[in-house]
Amino acid sequence: MGALQFATQKSLDFVQYLMSIERMIEFSKIEPEEFSETKKNGVYNFQPGYSGAEVVFKNVSMFYNKGSLVLNGINVSIASGEKVGVVGRTGAGKSSLINVLLRLSEFSGSVQINGVDTKTMPLEILRKRVSIIPQDPVLFTNTVRYNLDPFGEFTDDNLWTVIKQVELKDCITSLDSVVTSGGNNFSTGEKQLICLARAILRKNELAILDEATANVDQRTDELIQRTLKMRFANFTLITIAHRLQTIMQTDKVLLMDNGYLVECDHPYRLILKRGKFYDLVQQTGDATAAHLEDMAYKHFTQHHS
Repeated sequence: MGALQFATQKSLDFVQYLMSIERMIEFSKIEPEEFSETKKNGVYNFQPGYSGAEVVFKNVSMFYNKGSLVLNGINVSIASGEKVGVVGRTGAGKSSLINVLLRLSEFSGSVQINGVDTKTMPLEILRKRVSIIPQDPVLFTNTVRYNLDPFGEFTDDNLWTVIKQVELKDCITSLDSVVTSGGNNFSTGEKQLICLARAILRKNELAILDEATANVDQRTDELIQRTLKMRFANFTLITIAHRLQTIMQTDKVLLMDNGYLVECDHPYRLILKRGKFYDLVQQTGDATAAHLEDMAYKHFTQHHS
């Protein structure tokens, strides 16, 4: 029996190795993205640390390789400093909208940031000026210093300032502390706070959150929400929402459905319209729906009185 188990395990390991090799071969065949020295000195209207970016989608459509339409004629304007939530069921087009914004996928139409078409920007400039805080925090096997400032652009005082702002001073004793593979020597909440500190440090005009609080405890969730309000007050913030609670106090909600932008307005106005967004709120149950409506109402009255 022992020999049979051993042989079975080795067979499974062999299959996994083959799959890894196939994936490596696929990666090796991917054409490198553009790198244009001639465009690097252009004026792209990015002013980190001053105000939020204005983002405009004009008739944006996107197809997968097999011709499947995943975004269909998206037209929406996001004002400087607006906090925007993007909601929709799985496959509705939420992530595709971000892929287009970062030029991770080919698309028709145009996306403009501060009046400049992103297709005219070098990728390294576009992506460097947008902060991303993903649902699954990304840390590198290196030092805390490298994870906060991989390009060596900031002073130690700058790094310690953001560490204190996200309340990690007690668990980070040195900027040269080692971050193990996947950041496994930090908790999920701590890893997310390091990613948040990295975003604060850059002071980019535009930040994207892919439900950054989905996998953290309540204390960390509250800390992240509080920090976002304080440190990103003037910046444009786009949140991909998996939980409605995270976007009920935004300035605008984009409701995606099967690649279409079907509703777009302040969450309280959308609730009053009793359309698809209202239906999503009601599906959370009577008590939760009432709480969500109250959150949206309070934000609306505070900012539209």
